[in-house]
Parts: sequence; C-alpha cells; structure tokens
Amino acid sequence: MDIFTINGVEVVDTNTAAAILGLQPRTLIAARSEGRPHAKVIKHGGRVWYDLASVYAAASAA
Repeated sequence: MDIFTINGVEVVDTNTAAAILGLQPRTLIAARSEGRPHAKVIKHGGRVWYDLASVYAAASAA
C-alpha cells in the first residue's frame, strides 16, 4: 500500500482506497462523479486522492 502525504494529510489512490473498503475502484469513481464519495477526496497534481483517515472511518462504519 502506497501512502503519500499532501499538505500534512496521508492519502491513498483510488485502487488502494477501494481495496481497504472492499469495493471495486469503478464503484468509487462512479460514487465520486455522482457527488456521493465514500471518503474525503483531495484533488492534487491532476490526480484524485482519498484521505486515508476518512477511508478507514468509512471502512469501520460499513
């Protein structure tokens, strides 16, 4: 699992977030485009990242 830091926030890519949540990456992409993301999204450097703490919180709530 690759964890990056953006402005002091640990983030992961869509594939990693999907694996933690037990979902397919396409499910996260679709939810994000519909305005109902599973976890906090951060756009940086032309890429989409997920706040790792938010991903874990969503995983534990499920």
